[in-house]
Amino acid sequence: MFLKGCPLGCLWCHNPEGIAPGLDEFGRIISVQELMTEIEKDRPFMDESAGGVTLSGGEPLSQPEFLVSMMRQCRDSGIHISLDTCGHAPADAFDATLDLVDLYLYDLKFMDDELHRRYTGVSNGLVIRNCKKLDELDRKTLIRFPVIPEITGTAENIRDIGDFISSLNNIKTVDLLPFHRTAEGKYERMGIENQLKGVDPPSEDDVAIAKRILGGYGLEVLVGGSA
Repeated sequence: MFLKGCPLGCLWCHNPEGIAPGLDEFGRIISVQELMTEIEKDRPFMDESAGGVTLSGGEPLSQPEFLVSMMRQCRDSGIHISLDTCGHAPADAFDATLDLVDLYLYDLKFMDDELHRRYTGVSNGLVIRNCKKLDELDRKTLIRFPVIPEITGTAENIRDIGDFISSLNNIKTVDLLPFHRTAEGKYERMGIENQLKGVDPPSEDDVAIAKRILGGYGLEVLVGGSA
């Protein structure tokens, strides 16, 4: 399920249609109960695959009341919940999810606050705070790190990410997400400037280097969701 609205403005966003809530041509207004009716239609598939619901966006925590309400209903119905989040959310909104989410898919982009502001438009203070909260409470979390040449994929930034994750007590897995260009058509159709147009995806060597650096911190490193 993709929820509209996002507080970040990442230059590499692959879902630009999910950033602004007012883009009515992408998505529709729906009640929690209507959404649960749609979810229940897929119950046979979820039961067969031991799957569940993944909430993404945009940023799901941009709609905290709706998010928490539907997650409570999922929990009461025994449906597994994964929350795909950038982590930039006020403490009260984020903490309200802590007893409702089975798996956090948690984005980390930069540890340097200046770089985070430059490429996403916001500070990383809340991102770091909320990640530490997940670690403190030992919530099941998979860190997701986008590998973008010359931006996030520098050796210095990768080492910064490794330093931070290795300082945590319980979160020890990171999934590398190589940058791709499949969203370029979306930017053209929507008339939005694509500031990374023409940027090449990382090479296999780029990804291997990132994996080797992070693995050197004793972390389990996946690539695109696989080993």
